[in-house]
Amino acid sequence: MREKQGPIRVAIVGVGVMGRDHLRNARAIEAETPGVLEVVGLADVDLARAQALAAHPDHPERAPLPTFTTPAALFAATHPDVAIIATPHPLHEDGALAAAAAGIHVLCEKPIAHTPASADRIVQACRDAGDLLGMDFNQRLTPGYVKALEMIAHGEIGRIYRDRKSTRLNSS
Repeated sequence: MREKQGPIRVAIVGVGVMGRDHLRNARAIEAETPGVLEVVGLADVDLARAQALAAHPDHPERAPLPTFTTPAALFAATHPDVAIIATPHPLHEDGALAAAAAGIHVLCEKPIAHTPASADRIVQACRDAGDLLGMDFNQRLTPGYVKALEMIAHGEIGRIYRDRKSTRLNSS
């Protein structure tokens, strides 16, 4: 494991729904615990979408984040410690392999890839580079999921053939 001095430098690849969530959460960490984490740039195939999120809403005096259309360009220009891969899952491999090639740790949205072969290539590239690879299982501790798992474990629910998730967001 490499020694790290200073904030963890994070690059976000893909700024659709999940990428925006990661950016919002990273900015909250930056604000609440200064010096721990720093978002260094964004990449998205839709450059205008990345540019729209690049400004620092709470710090208008700060320069906007640099934006790119490819993960490789983002990594070469910003030298992050960690890449968050939040693209549609058929595109996870491109971002993860570019990160591994650059010696960057990877946090990937689930599923890791769209095929088992693609997943194997991602795992092997990170392993070969000595980089950490993490999967974002962001719902594991959500109370509804925890309760459902408890009910299943205690036999309160019969055999499950299919599930369907519905999330209601509080707009207040």
